[in-house]
This record gives sequence, C-alpha cells and structure tokens, in this order.
Amino acid sequence: VIMFVQILKTVLMVLAIFSILFIGFAFAFVILFKAPINSDLLMNQPLYNQCYKAYSSNKLEPAIKVWQQLPSGIMKAIVMMMGEIEFLNTYVTPLNDDDVYTLHYPTLTYLFLLIFIIFMSLLLMNLLIGLAVGDIEAVQKNANLKRISLQVSWLSEFEGKLPMKIRNWVFKEIWEVYPYRCPLENIGSSEAQVIYKKNDNEECKDLGNLFESLNTHEKQLYNLMLDSQQQTDLLKLILQKMEMDPDAEISDNILPEMAGFSKNWKTVISAKNIICKMQKPIKTVEKKL
Repeated sequence: VIMFVQILKTVLMVLAIFSILFIGFAFAFVILFKAPINSDLLMNQPLYNQCYKAYSSNKLEPAIKVWQQLPSGIMKAIVMMMGEIEFLNTYVTPLNDDDVYTLHYPTLTYLFLLIFIIFMSLLLMNLLIGLAVGDIEAVQKNANLKRISLQVSWLSEFEGKLPMKIRNWVFKEIWEVYPYRCPLENIGSSEAQVIYKKNDNEECKDLGNLFESLNTHEKQLYNLMLDSQQQTDLLKLILQKMEMDPDAEISDNILPEMAGFSKNWKTVISAKNIICKMQKPIKTVEKKL
C-alpha cells in the first residue's frame, strides 16, 4: 500500500508537468488529420473542387475519425504513449490508397510521429519507470519504520474508540521482564511441553551463560581496578617516606645535579613516572557493578 501510494504520487506529478506535451501533440495531429466537412463547403461551391475532398463523419475511418476533435485527440495521444500507435491503419494505409486527400501532409505527419515516439514513448515512459524503481527502493529501505508508524497511528485511533472499561482492563501499570526466559515460544503449549522446552532450549541456555560470563568479567575487571589503586597508594606512601612529592611532574631527562644519584634513586624516579602516567586514567574510572 505504501509503495502504491508513493508511486501514484510520483506518476501524477510527472504527468501534470508533461501534460503540455500531450496537448501540443494532440493539437498537431488534429490539424494534420482534420478532414473538411460537406457543410463547411456549401457556402463556397467554386472552391469545392480546388480544396481537399470533403467527407461526412460516417465515411471516415475510425483511425482518422478519432483525430477530428481535440478531446478525443488528447486521449488518443495518451494511448499512443503506451504503444498503441496503429501505424498501419492511421499512417500507412492513407498514404498508399492513391487518394491525396486522406493524408494531407505526409512528410509533416511522419515527422511529428517520429518526434512523438522519441519524446513520449521512449523518453517519458523510461523516465516514469526509473522514478517508480527509485521510489520502490526508497520505500523498501524505510518500509519497516513506516509500517510501524502506521500501526501505531491505527492502534492509537482504535484505542480511543474503545470503552473505558476495556481500556482499564487491558492497561497494566507494571510489566515484569525475565531476561533469561523465552516466554513467546511457550504460548499455546501445555505445562509439560513448557518444562521440556525450558530444559532443552539451547538458545535460552546460551543467553543465560552469556549474561553470567559478562557478570564474571565485570567483577574481575573491578577487582583489577582495586588492586591497581592499592598499588598506586602504596607507591605514593613510599615516595612520601623518601620526602618526595608524589604529585610533582618529573621529566624523563635526568638533571645534571641528579647525576650522582644511585641506581635505587633512579628506580624510584622511574616508578614515579609510571605513577604519574597511571593517575589520570585511574581517576576517570567509575565504580560500576
């Protein structure tokens, strides 16, 4: 339904824009195929034998008669766009019937027919097909969301029409969710079947094992964070005992006056640099369980 409505809107917009072409080609073919009528020549008899042959409406061929009025000519142009040109009856037979009055301007008529086929039958029809395909792809990408939005709107309208007693009976203030169960599969099953499914449902078991594994890893990560924090506090106490500022930034380059330090002092300085690098990310970690 969504695809049909979207494609219908596109086709109507394109036809409204190109309607000038239908009217223009209809005017051209009506002028080219217009046959003189006997009543038009009664007031001017001397010109009767000099002008085109006059026909009554009953003697015209159906393929020529349709072009005698503009409304039917517009409809014929729309049908010709779909491929129903009737080339033999409308264009070939009048040209080869040895009557110069059935097809007044053969060259100009065939030229307009060729232009009509290129513009209307080929270009416009391919344009409509391409737009329809593009609309289908766009609708398919958002079809799920549109379907859900339509369902929500329909349900909201339907809910407003229900009596208040039914709405109060259906409405629930609290929903209980059991993440380790698969309740949808147990609908319509007996109690024995439900017990069997609980024992044999591998998907639910795997889901429960996954949650347990995640909880275990989370606890282990928290314990590692505590151990790291304790080691950092211990190193800070060691630096304080050595009368060094644990919060001071120490460059990696050793100053000239530190050249006489022993290896132990250099080890302490390296440890201090490690502490300074570890403090910032540790402070940003929050306790989560």
